[in-house]
Amino acid sequence: MITRQEYKEARRFIRDNGYSVLHWLSPRQVIVFAHLQIIEGSQDSLKERADVVAWCKREGISYNFHHLARH
Repeated sequence: MITRQEYKEARRFIRDNGYSVLHWLSPRQVIVFAHLQIIEGSQDSLKERADVVAWCKREGISYNFHHLARH
């Protein structure tokens, strides 16, 4: 386990620099964030699609759901 403060510091560091900074974290933090990376990378394609739709609306780009299909 890591403390809330350790989590917040590591999360901010990763958010600013990406997951390539895992080697700078403590071994306990690496275990936690490597696991989170797997979870985040393998789920919620619906959220990804919603983000694309929101971006298209914001930019005034017409879209349809065929644009959102993964190839």
